[in-house]
Amino acid sequence: MTSEQSWYGGVTWIQSWYDGVTWVQSWYGGVTWVLSWYSGVTWVLSWYNVVTWVQSWYDGVTWVLSWYDGVTWVKSWYGGVTWVQSWYGGVTWVQSWYGGVTWVQSWYGGVTWVQSWYGGVTWVQSWYGGVTWVQSWYGGVTSEQSWYGGVT
Repeated sequence: MTSEQSWYGGVTWIQSWYDGVTWVQSWYGGVTWVLSWYSGVTWVLSWYNVVTWVQSWYDGVTWVLSWYDGVTWVKSWYGGVTWVQSWYGGVTWVQSWYGGVTWVQSWYGGVTWVQSWYGGVTWVQSWYGGVTWVQSWYGGVTSEQSWYGGVT
């Protein structure tokens, strides 16, 4: 175990090594910052006032997680995929991109809502109670369909 600690102005800085792990932590003003490496993993954690922020890399994956007040936010990248998920109060929201596709899904109370785009097509589907509702656009065409119980 090797450990170093230093102070410079308002900065406190600690670095340690243990087996394959390198770990750095620093403080400056209201900020606490942690960075560690293990094998192929790089991991960053920081706090600033009420914000907690985590970022890590592993092989081709970049992953970010942050909290601010009631909000939890996740974003990750893998190859051509970008994926975002957030929570706020009772709302869960997911968005992803892959190639030409953008996909959004959200939940609030009893409502589930999905929207996707591919080329010139926009597609929306929502559920509330026993109701399923679909709407799509392609070029100048708008199409709607809904179900309630056994009724279309």
